[in-house]
Amino acid sequence: MLRAYKSSEGVLAPVDDLSEKGIWINLVSPTEGELARVAQETNLSPDLLKAALDEEESSRIELEEDQVLILINVPIEEQSSNGLIYDTVPLGIVVSSRAIATVCLQDTPILNEFESGRLRSFYTYKKTRFLLQILHRTATQWSRASTE
Repeated sequence: MLRAYKSSEGVLAPVDDLSEKGIWINLVSPTEGELARVAQETNLSPDLLKAALDEEESSRIELEEDQVLILINVPIEEQSSNGLIYDTVPLGIVVSSRAIATVCLQDTPILNEFESGRLRSFYTYKKTRFLLQILHRTATQWSRASTE
């Protein structure tokens, strides 16, 4: 699923034009067509976009020309016959001068908080700040998961 947003006057609004500057592209279990579209319209590296789609991928930071990939594992909750269990899923964050893209195999509560507009001081065009907010929310989720 491909969803793209842009902050304007404190409001997060969906956008269709992926070539706009200062947007956030959120890819959840993307198709090959969605990955190709994002790569073509944003000039983001297809290899960097696909990195988080391997469940066994390890966390890392990778530089490629003017793009940075930050790959982290984020906690997810799953229901099992023994109750609630925690697992992890890779989350790729690709940052370029024009956009920030997040790629994950499934929806995560962390990114859902940003999409819902519940977080203050979130702007898609402030890419470094957005990245740090994602990392902070991830750390908070890990903290919650370890106390339960």
